Amino acid sequence: MFFRDTYKTEFHRKTIMSRLFGWSRLYFHWNLFYETFYWLHKRWKAGHEDELELVYRGTWNFLELIEACGGNIDISGMSKIREVDGPVIFVGNHMSTVETTLLPCLIMPHKNITFVLKQQLLEVPIYSGSLKIMKSIGVSRTDPIADFKKILSEGKEHIKNGTSIIVFPQTTRTTEFNPEKFGTVGVKLAKREGIPIIPFAVKTDFLKNGKLIKDIGPIDRSKTVYIKFGDAINVEGNGKEAHQKCIDFIQENLEKWRAEDDK
Repeated sequence: MFFRDTYKTEFHRKTIMSRLFGWSRLYFHWNLFYETFYWLHKRWKAGHEDELELVYRGTWNFLELIEACGGNIDISGMSKIREVDGPVIFVGNHMSTVETTLLPCLIMPHKNITFVLKQQLLEVPIYSGSLKIMKSIGVSRTDPIADFKKILSEGKEHIKNGTSIIVFPQTTRTTEFNPEKFGTVGVKLAKREGIPIIPFAVKTDFLKNGKLIKDIGPIDRSKTVYIKFGDAINVEGNGKEAHQKCIDFIQENLEKWRAEDDK
């Protein structure tokens, strides 16, 4: 599907059940759990299908769920991924569960990928299935030095095997992008391994944070799901220029998308 540069929702795949539930939080999260996470987990445990193909198909189900709930998706810059041979470090902002679940079906047709993410996510039953299949790198977020060493060590092995790595260099998911809290681990890993960075920007506040459980929040159909990939960046010198380019790319697109949503 994603062998073109862009994708935009042209129609909503509305189901009878989504109409009955009125695109409610209940319908969205039940289907996210059952049709994406549980569906993938069950088939992975059965061991009858290609594992990475399962991740792709499972996350594609999520794209269809967003549209079934009346959400609009706007993806661009896909050609930037295809222009680079070999593994890269994807560096971008982190706003919600949407990008974590959606990115695999966008990137996997072109590159094998894994994530750097919180260790706790790898310990959540059923949800962690796809993350384990991709051999994601879990970090504590409490010991920066130990986390950095682990990323460099496990990242090196992934890259040697031709796998690209998705890094969210923020301390937590947030709708407000703060450059001062946007770390340099992705730049440092790319420099050490001699591979380029592909920056990406996301605006995924279609799914809000929940008050009691962060991952189970309301959906806002007035907010388009935006994901954009930028030109590959080679890390030179101390990496400050590459890091700033990533920040500029994210800020420029967030400003543009917020203006679009406010029209």
